[in-house]
Amino acid sequence: MRYDVAPTKTALFEYKEQLAFSQEGRALLEEKREVLVMQLLSILQTYKEKRHRLEEVWGNFYQEFLLLKTLSGEESVAEMTCVDISHPLSSVEMTERTLMGVVLPSLKPLLTDHVAVKNFLSTNVFYDDLYHQFRDLFSLLLEVAQLESAVWRLASEIRRTQRKVNALDNIFIPEFKEIVKFIADTLEERDRETLFQMKKVKKSHGGGP
Repeated sequence: MRYDVAPTKTALFEYKEQLAFSQEGRALLEEKREVLVMQLLSILQTYKEKRHRLEEVWGNFYQEFLLLKTLSGEESVAEMTCVDISHPLSSVEMTERTLMGVVLPSLKPLLTDHVAVKNFLSTNVFYDDLYHQFRDLFSLLLEVAQLESAVWRLASEIRRTQRKVNALDNIFIPEFKEIVKFIADTLEERDRETLFQMKKVKKSHGGGP
């Protein structure tokens, strides 16, 4: 195959550099992909464990909530859970960390010790216990959300990295190799033709073989 490339020594040097750069980039991308995969597998295992724990805690919390409704009545529960919006149950602090170019969120609950209800007289010991269970549930929910976000972001970056590796393997590196071979073969052929012409001229002037 012939390429629309000037077969010069300068072009040969440039394309050899591009080939070496592509091969080095491919190796770095492969290393990055392996690190991301290892991190993903580790986080995925933790995510599964935390997700399972969240389902258990949520199930217990919901059963306790139903018990509170049964013991106290729906109207009383409605009054208990009418929170004071000037004292939110909690807030969330979000920071970020970077792993191999992937931005991963970190969620931290800023829970308050204040029981955010408008009327303390309407509550009972069951409500207080349920409130503390909610605090634990909220913290666990943030953990799961943080891990799930990390899983999706890492998986997405792994797919992008693999596409780049595939492009280098299937398009750029083979093409650069072919171009380098084309230029090298063309230059070698020119050298042979030049040598042949020099011998022919020398022979026509009575020179030796």
